[in-house]
Amino acid sequence: IIILFEQPVRVGDVVQIDGVTGFITKIRIRATTITDFDRKDYIVPNKEFITGKLLNWTRSDDVQRLTLTVGVAYGSDTRLARRLLLQAATEHEDVLTDPPPTAGFEEFGDNSLNFKLRVFIRTYERRLLVTDELHQAIDDKFGAASIEISFPQRDLHLRSLPEPLIRFFNESVAERVT
Repeated sequence: IIILFEQPVRVGDVVQIDGVTGFITKIRIRATTITDFDRKDYIVPNKEFITGKLLNWTRSDDVQRLTLTVGVAYGSDTRLARRLLLQAATEHEDVLTDPPPTAGFEEFGDNSLNFKLRVFIRTYERRLLVTDELHQAIDDKFGAASIEISFPQRDLHLRSLPEPLIRFFNESVAERVT
């Protein structure tokens, strides 16, 4: 009854409850149906909406924020990387200008210089598509500017090896070069 009268959720809202995210498709007296993005229906007792934690992505506003994390290789031009991130965002038709996109050099990571691009879009339904399109645009722009998107790397420092191993490694490298 609380759900029907107070309406913390409505049919069509995108919600997340108990690890399930999807659209509210039916509200009944005892249970509510959530259809996830794989088109599976979850029947959730209404008491869960009252006593449990509920995230309603679309209750008061359809505008959604996306946060994309991009790591670039050490030695990259960080100012250029930031400009290209913002350029990719401002060129995308679904990215809102108010509030404007932001990009920042967030941290020195183990394997990369980490940036975050934050943008707002009009509707939850386009989250996945806009994320994909922004990733594609960023990859294109970074590739054209010769900015390498980083990947995990490990350097191996050997202090001392027995002579037979040193010979083995030297011969292996020599064979690959020729």
